[in-house]
Amino acid sequence: MILRGSKFVQSYFKNLLGPQVAGRKCVSNSPNHLIHLKRVSSSPPQDIPIVKPTRNLFIPALGLSLAACLTANAITWDGGAQSNNWSGTGNGSNSGNNNWDTNTAPVAGNPLIFAGTTKLAPDNNTTADTSYAGITFNNTAGAFVLGGNRITLGGDVINNDADLQTINMNLLLSATRTFNAASGNLTVGGVIDDGASSFGLTKTGNGC
Repeated sequence: MILRGSKFVQSYFKNLLGPQVAGRKCVSNSPNHLIHLKRVSSSPPQDIPIVKPTRNLFIPALGLSLAACLTANAITWDGGAQSNNWSGTGNGSNSGNNNWDTNTAPVAGNPLIFAGTTKLAPDNNTTADTSYAGITFNNTAGAFVLGGNRITLGGDVINNDADLQTINMNLLLSATRTFNAASGNLTVGGVIDDGASSFGLTKTGNGC
């Protein structure tokens, strides 16, 4: 085993792995380098040099990346910009970032939440086919009509508000997805494409 980190980190992983760590070798010579745990035989272990410093934590023997376990933060539409765009740092028709609670445009992997009653016709001007981790209309949402560039639907769609929610932009599925009309109806006016795969749609909820 090679551990690049503090004695605390080494102790933590020894406690995490328990007696299986016995017979492995600990090396610590840089506090910020990648941490590797490598299974070795009962023969004397060999040091394996680590060539790339990183802040990520990766454990090949366990198949676990802590960085990969972290999901992107949800981003909520609040309609604070001058335009209906999803992104843009300028003024007027070039604005858009301020339509989100973070005042930044959504990025791939963000779950998208639409809330409130301001600017109910959001226009997706982010790069076509960017993957977002689902769309949620929360219980404060007005009757939204989403349009603009196609997105890759990387999560499910849920309507937690009584108002009808309409999605008119095209959707590319990355897996079978659920459309949950939990509290109100959902209408999809765009083309839903599975990318020549065999993905499908599941409808749940009391609405239609």
